[in-house]
This record gives sequence, structure tokens and C-alpha cells, in this order.
Amino acid sequence: MSRELTKQIIPAVLGETYTEIERQLKILDGHTDWMHLDITDGHFTPIASWPLNSSGSGALENLKFLDGKTKIEVHLMVEAPETMLSDWLEVADRIIIHYEATDQLVEIIDSFSSSRIKLGLALLLPTPIEKLAPYLPKINFIQLMSIAEIGRQGHPFDARVLEKIKHLRHLSPDVIIQIDGGVNLETAKVAIEAGADNLVVGSTIWQSPDPVVALKSFQSLLEANP
Repeated sequence: MSRELTKQIIPAVLGETYTEIERQLKILDGHTDWMHLDITDGHFTPIASWPLNSSGSGALENLKFLDGKTKIEVHLMVEAPETMLSDWLEVADRIIIHYEATDQLVEIIDSFSSSRIKLGLALLLPTPIEKLAPYLPKINFIQLMSIAEIGRQGHPFDARVLEKIKHLRHLSPDVIIQIDGGVNLETAKVAIEAGADNLVVGSTIWQSPDPVVALKSFQSLLEANP
């Protein structure tokens, strides 16, 4: 896949209820082109988030209030993501699944070959970059997890991801590299220097007194480091 030229700061949303999700989406609506929706199942991750903890997939209809104004990438931190992909195709513009979470990766990738929805492949920190080699020609982008434990916001950035970014960039110069976890203004800069394109930012934005101002700080950093 060809590499996109425009790098992106993508705010991450993770909540146990739809009310939490809606509140955060509305705060940043109009201030970003993309939002990153974390979905956790309590099996691949320690906790289950909305809608898998109670509401069920039918609740996805609620996200249609965005009406295309803000694009959504859905990060499925779930076991067997193939069982729920069809539910998310109605609301997502990009879907991210984990290499470690399925034994049907080839089938999933092939199913996206003619879809308008882009597919990203996420890799946990301990998983070697070499595992990605067979899939790189057909994947739109790779998301490297930059924290040791996934499923909750607020975990610290793990510097081991920097060598993984460099390794992946060497292995595939044109691949889009996205990192997720522990991103603040300091770690964002070193990740960009290592070769990352897109940065998913969660707790640093939401723990700020003004999430919009915090987001704009990241956007300015990206503009200063094209």
C-alpha cells in the first residue's frame, strides 16, 4: 500500500458507557478530522468497554450522529475480531485489528481488498516486527502499541517501541506507521523522529483542563515536524 503524505494526530476515546463516548466525541467534533474509538472485550484486554460490556452491537446506531463530520477509526482490542467486523462496517472509516487476536488474518485482509473501509493491523509490544512481513503488501497501515499493557488509558510510554518503529520503517519504507499508547508532547516528538506517521493520543488530551487546547498543541507539534 502507498504511504499517505498527511500525518495525523488522532484523539483516542475509551469509555464504559455510551454517554462517556458521546461526550468526548462532541468535545472535539470540528477540531479533528479523525477520532480513534477503543473497543475492549474483557478477554483480550482486562476490561470490557461500550458497547461490549452491556449494550450490544445494536448500540452502534448511536454513533451515526457524527454523520461523517468526524471520521472514526475503530480499534478492536478483542478476541476473534472477525465475529464483529460486519457490525462496525456501518460506522467506521478505518478498522484496526490485532495480529495476536485472530487465526483468520488472511481471510480478514482479503475481505477488505475491495472495501472502502481501510484496515489497520495492530501489534503488541512483545510481538516481533518480522511477524508482519507476509501481510505488509495488503495492509493500509500498521499500528504499533507503545505501552506494555493495553486496554486502559494512562499507561506510560514504553521506549522499546522506538526500535520497532525504525525496524518496521527499514522493512517497509512506504508503510504508514501509527503508534498508540503513552503519547505526550515529549514522546510524540521522539516517535516522529524514529519514523512514526500517525499518533493516537488519549489520556494526555482528556486529563488536560482544556482538551481542545491540548489537541492543538499536538497538531502544532506535527506541523513543526512534517
